[in-house]
Amino acid sequence: MLAHLGKMINAAPVFPIVNDGSSPMMPIHAGDVAAGVAAALERPASAGKSYDLVGPDRMTLRDVVKRTSVALGRPVWIVPTPVSLMRLPVRIMEATMKQPLSTRAQLAMVAEGLPGDPGPARAELGIEAAPFTPENLQTMVRGIPKEVSAPVALGLTAAAVALLTVAFRGPLGAWKGMTVAMGILLAASLAVRAVRTRLAPTLPRVALGLVAGAVLYGLTRVALVVLDAAWPGWIAQARTVGAWKEGHSTGFLLTTLVMIVVAEETLWRGVVSRFMVERLGRVFGIVAGAALYAAAHVGTMSPLLGVAAFACGIFWGILADASDDLTAPIVSHLAWDIMIMFVVPVV
Repeated sequence: MLAHLGKMINAAPVFPIVNDGSSPMMPIHAGDVAAGVAAALERPASAGKSYDLVGPDRMTLRDVVKRTSVALGRPVWIVPTPVSLMRLPVRIMEATMKQPLSTRAQLAMVAEGLPGDPGPARAELGIEAAPFTPENLQTMVRGIPKEVSAPVALGLTAAAVALLTVAFRGPLGAWKGMTVAMGILLAASLAVRAVRTRLAPTLPRVALGLVAGAVLYGLTRVALVVLDAAWPGWIAQARTVGAWKEGHSTGFLLTTLVMIVVAEETLWRGVVSRFMVERLGRVFGIVAGAALYAAAHVGTMSPLLGVAAFACGIFWGILADASDDLTAPIVSHLAWDIMIMFVVPVV
């Protein structure tokens, strides 16, 4: 419960609470639940009995959210939301996320509340559950291990900047150089467990990626209309980038493009953005990850490509974080690249 609640609080300063948040709750630490089960198994007199394994504090769902936000140091604006409006988003999360922020069963539970009587478990099993206080919650939060370490994330970022700078300015040419560089970075990224556990393609995730790719392409077209009026020079830079394809067959370009896209998403969203989100929270973490992604394109000497990388990095970062998987951003990235490079080129 704490992990999912923490993810939702970190996601945005607005927290949609079920109905008015008055559902009665008595949260208990998993360790206290385990102790209660062990005590019941060791006590023959407990056979055939049932116990409410709940915490000592009876509070509302709103109180639970407030105390958790205090423990995380992230104030939130709690917005009452009818449970009927939450059912569809929850179904979508179940279909697209490996670890959805909420399930239909959890939604029903928090809507109805989960009170109980801790007295029998305390008297017969000796369970003294820890109170649900910000101080206790801070201890739990500190004990949650980070999935991506600083040496791994920062080391791969530095390696990416160096390799891509050489690739863009080196003797192989931009496309072949990028293919070699991203092949090396893909192998390194796949060595990170947090990346491998987030490569679980499903049809809903692929569909989400295709829809997201179409949306991003539409947004790109709108942005180009604005650029035409504000900065006509963007066309020359776009043509320079488009020239990277010259001298290569379409088959070679498409084959290597798939590898390049997978490498970029596993590195920048699977490692770097994940690392930043774990340290800075979702909003600032995704923005920081996108900024580093854009900085890695410094070797192209193209402000247009840097701005595009930053904007798209935010889009794909949100997609990766929301789905808790890399399938949708990979598909979205690939679909977008194919559209702007081959199907309906921007220049």
